[in-house]
Amino acid sequence: MGASAPTVRTVEFKPGKMYEFALLTVKPAKQQQLMDYFGAVFPLAMKHGVRPVVSFTPIATFAGEVRPSMFFVNEWPSEEAFRGFVSDPQVSRQFPKRDDALEQLINAHARVEQPVTASLREGDVVEFAALWIKPGKGEQLDNDFGKAMPIAMKYGLKPVAPFRPTTSCAGDFVPQMMALNQWPSMEVFQRFVKDPDLAPLLPERDGALSKMVVIHSRVHFDEEGK
Repeated sequence: MGASAPTVRTVEFKPGKMYEFALLTVKPAKQQQLMDYFGAVFPLAMKHGVRPVVSFTPIATFAGEVRPSMFFVNEWPSEEAFRGFVSDPQVSRQFPKRDDALEQLINAHARVEQPVTASLREGDVVEFAALWIKPGKGEQLDNDFGKAMPIAMKYGLKPVAPFRPTTSCAGDFVPQMMALNQWPSMEVFQRFVKDPDLAPLLPERDGALSKMVVIHSRVHFDEEGK
């Protein structure tokens, strides 16, 4: 029999909701401890209104110092709902177990300005990009993107969703811009970054940024549909 078709799910991002971007670097031999933590707190998170959106298996860090082993995005009704969750005594007493299992935790929050609907397949390559823009350099970055985007789209880039970062619960991670993009494969992405037309644009981009984090992951749907 042939291989089964990959799972395809519709992913929605809605204005008015708060989106939690969680990037976790798990200590060696602490995976089960972290799973026990999730097993304890996820039912409580559901009571506070969480909706798992999508999970990722990180495969490569292209830019920045963040190298997560887990990455997922959750939707919350509001920032207040999330704060109610983390201040719940039944949840907070589990934090030492979580923290002991992790080398790094980033928990960044963001919103979308317009509704977004995207279809993602299990195994799709998705790029997470976070940009810290230097004061007064927004127009310069927009100009650079205007030149670079047609080159990226020639290689099959598909924007998934742009986000407006709001706060950071852990990891002091509040860039000016965040986005999810889709690539046909890592091989295609590597051809894009070596495109000779892209190289002249990099000084303008780098001059507009104080920091950049770019991580590539594969889509993973678990039992809860994250």
